[in-house]
Amino acid sequence: MFLSITKKGFALAIITLFLSCNNSSSNELSGEIKSNSDSLLLEKDFLTTCLDNSVELDSANWYEINPFKDFQSGYLLNDTVINAVYIEEHDTLCDMNLYKLEAGNWELITSIQDLEFSSLSYEISFLDFNFDGTNDIFMRTSASNGYVMSRGHLIEYNLANNELIIHDELVEYSNFSINKETQQLIAESEGYCSNPPFFSPIITLFEFNEGKFEKVRDYQNCD
Repeated sequence: MFLSITKKGFALAIITLFLSCNNSSSNELSGEIKSNSDSLLLEKDFLTTCLDNSVELDSANWYEINPFKDFQSGYLLNDTVINAVYIEEHDTLCDMNLYKLEAGNWELITSIQDLEFSSLSYEISFLDFNFDGTNDIFMRTSASNGYVMSRGHLIEYNLANNELIIHDELVEYSNFSINKETQQLIAESEGYCSNPPFFSPIITLFEFNEGKFEKVRDYQNCD
């Protein structure tokens, strides 16, 4: 009797397992604006999956860890063209690819290799830093504690040449913002005031001239 019951139980277990496999979720991309890449358990590689599933979307953002990968698409650089940026980590560096959606197909425009990278501090934003009508890219690589000094790569997108340009002249600065009225880039760096001593960032203004950000002046609020 015991042997008979065991055989029946084994058979039921096999049937249950078969049905559960056939009814399992396909784990395809949902197409939501943001989703964890745990759902990207597909036969295709991560990048191909993201490109294929974002073609019909106005915007998308998927990521993966170990190694870190990030895919973002949408009207990132202007209001008329859908672009995609793909970041892939290798060691302590990363590569960046820029794509354009053309007639329902993704076209690789340009790329940059071996950028300094930290997945712990990573954040990417899009803003027209040089006031040419096209958004550029800021990729954060570090952020200090206390008064946050957010440092990273300010990368210009040159539309005329379809080129990504790293502005190394800004590598020592942080917390970038812009003043649209004066068309100046605003940056901060570490600074201290005296009597009594306290931290107060040095604010630096830049203007974009002949492909470079040129320093206009520094000032500090110590009042």
